[in-house]
Amino acid sequence: MCNKYQQDQEERIETRIDMIRKESRILSYKIERMQEQRIQLQDEKRNWMELLDNLNSDTEEALASIQNAADKFLNQKIK
Repeated sequence: MCNKYQQDQEERIETRIDMIRKESRILSYKIERMQEQRIQLQDEKRNWMELLDNLNSDTEEALASIQNAADKFLNQKIK
């Protein structure tokens, strides 16, 4: 009787250990996948930031160009 009880206990413990191992592998996979997603999101964020910088730069250049054209026009009118 005691031997059967001990055998059942060992099987339960082994089953629990196996479940923990499987869960650990699943979590490792999820962590790896999330790290990949994080890298992709960082790349996407960097691309959007570059686009925003370019847009701001283009806007500043356009405004400077308009200002120069306006100054030239006003200078011609004054003369």
